[in-house]
Amino acid sequence: MNPTVGRIVHYHSASGDRPAIVTQVNQSGTIILTVFYTHETRAGLECREGEDVGCWSWPPRA
Repeated sequence: MNPTVGRIVHYHSASGDRPAIVTQVNQSGTIILTVFYTHETRAGLECREGEDVGCWSWPPRA
């Protein structure tokens, strides 16, 4: 599945997975995210798909 603007993904931070919204999809295969932390949001994070810290992945299906 390809990411599109407005989709919710998981951002893998050093403190655990965080919800994020895709705000831009780049030709290079990276995406720009707005990430939601407990007391703040961080916008403009560019990352690639993967399971490492600093990457994004689709949320698991229940």
